[in-house]
Formats: sequence, structure tokens, C-alpha cells
Amino acid sequence: MRTANFCSLLGRAMLLFLFTFTGNALWGQVQGSLQVGAKIPVIQLKDQDGNDRSFDSLKGPNGLLLLFNRSADWCPFCKSQMIDLESARQHFEDKGIRVATITYDSPAILKAFSQRRNIHYTMLSDPDSKTIDAFGIRNQEATGHEVGIAIPNFYWVGPDGVIRQRHSEDTLLNRVTADYFYETIFGAGSALAASVPVVAKTPNLKLALTQSDQESAPGARFKLTVRLEPGDDTHLYAPGAEVNGYHPVKLTLDPSDLYRAEPVLYPPSTILEFPALKEKVPVFQSKTIVIEDVTAIRSPKTLPLFSAQPHLVIRGLLEYQACTSTVCFKPEKIPVEWSVNIKSTDLDTQRVADELQRK
Repeated sequence: MRTANFCSLLGRAMLLFLFTFTGNALWGQVQGSLQVGAKIPVIQLKDQDGNDRSFDSLKGPNGLLLLFNRSADWCPFCKSQMIDLESARQHFEDKGIRVATITYDSPAILKAFSQRRNIHYTMLSDPDSKTIDAFGIRNQEATGHEVGIAIPNFYWVGPDGVIRQRHSEDTLLNRVTADYFYETIFGAGSALAASVPVVAKTPNLKLALTQSDQESAPGARFKLTVRLEPGDDTHLYAPGAEVNGYHPVKLTLDPSDLYRAEPVLYPPSTILEFPALKEKVPVFQSKTIVIEDVTAIRSPKTLPLFSAQPHLVIRGLLEYQACTSTVCFKPEKIPVEWSVNIKSTDLDTQRVADELQRK
């Protein structure tokens, strides 16, 4: 009993060390890593059942989603990401994209993890890191038993073997969700309606909120979107129009210690010319999607708060001004809100039997 308590305390101490010293550590991009548009190298690896697998045996009609990760044994953040991938697997398969992971773990380790966590996608073993090296994403800073691990990366590879989309992680604690990457592939706002709908006050505008995930975990990065659709003969002012005295589309989230918001992404605008006023003003004249990436912060401070209240509510304010060719409506300010259910804050720290562990 004392040994178990000691191990539990040691585990918490190690996690605190990770929070304190590696939570914001950056992995530098490896020179020569494969980018979008590149043809992938030959994949010839064994899966968790010991079967030989190739790209042709893995891909679906619209290709393959590959998640490279560190380990399905000793890396709890990687295991959370792989569990999340299983929850999103059907979304990709419905689009003709099959799912697989690659780690340097042995097939026995992958088999143990997939059985214990009910994983149904293919887990590939790259024990010599040859495929990891061929993609150019080996973590060169790894030492000891970690030598050979990959820098976590998502790749969507088309059926022709050409990389269509890629996302490379740059921190240990924070990882994008699989549904976040789904939206990267299929377009922002393509996944789920927001939990709290809004109705625009101006009849010349349709407004909807969407979110990549309805459930998430501390440390996960998900996507929030605002979809604005001006009516006929209607435009919205875009960022930059404020220099002419207009009120551009602007999304501002309330500050919080529970999440970190990235800079808002606005789509490209068009220039509308007003000869009588001698003005050229940036505007949005068609369907416009504003994107906000948010990460639920994982820290010793936030975890107890998430455990007590698992609903992360993200509030903000949307500002805009709509005009037609003859009428300019008054500027509007509309409260917006999203809600994400925070799943278990516990990390999967269970390891495989000692004799299976990589030494």
C-alpha cells in the first residue's frame, strides 16, 4: 500500500514537473520534413496484430489520415490524443478517409493499448524509426529510451500518396483534436453547430456559430467559428475599414484563466470602391467565416476547476456593420457563446507489462 501511494505521489510530482518546465516548450521544426504537396515514402510496417501493412492496404477512397506520435505506452498526452482520434474515426471514414497512427512502439505495446482503450483503427509499429525519419519528423532532442520518437504530426495523404494537409505540434501538453483537423480538411464550421445559437438582429444577415468539438480535454486545441452570410446587395466591412470610419467585423472573446485564445483569423476581403466618396474600402460581400482557435489550459490551477465544473463556457462579442448599395445600418454588437464539455481531467498513465516496455 505504501508503495502504491509512493508511486501515485511520484506520478503527480512528475506531472507537476511537466506542467512547470515543459508545458510551453517548443520543438523546432526538423529541417527536411515532408510538406504539403510532397509524395510520401513507401510505408511497410507491422500493425498491432503483427500484420504487414502498406499505404495501399491502409488508405480509403479519399486517402489516409496519419497521426505520428511519441508512444502509446509512456506518453499520457499522446495516449489522450490517440483516444480522441478513435472518437473522431467515424467522421473521417464517412468521408472515405481511413485512420492510422505510427509510433516507435512494438506491435505488442500497440496491441495492449488498443485492446485496453478499445481502439479500432490501425496502429503501426516503426521500431527502428525508418518511416519517422523518411517523413523527417524525428525528435532530435530525445535521449535514453525516447530516442527515435516522432514529433507529433497529423497528415492527410490523398489516395495518390500526396500530402494534402499537415499539422505539426510544437508543444508537449497542447494538441489539436482530431475534429479540429477534420475542419482543417473540410472547411471551418463543417463539423458541429454551436451549443448556444444566436440570431442576428439585422434582417440582411444570417449568422451562425459552429465548433469543431462538443467535448474536449484539458490541453486540447479546438476551433470556434462565426459564419456570416450577407443578404443580396449587402456587404460587411472588413478589418481595415475602420480607417474610413466604418465598423468592421470583429470577434473578441472574454479573457479567462481556463482557456487561451489564438489571434482571430479573418478571410480575405474584397475592395469596394465608392467613387462619390473617393473611397476604396475592404468588405465581405459573400459567406464569411471567422475562425478562433482555443486551447483549454491544462495546469495544476485549472484541473481542479474543470473537475468541479466540466462545462467550459466561452463568451465573447461580435461586432459588425452591414450596408446595402443605398442604406447603411447602424453598427451591431451581438453576444456570442460556445460551450465545450471537458472530459475527464485524468491522464492515462498506465503502462504495459515491464517485459514489453522499451528500455
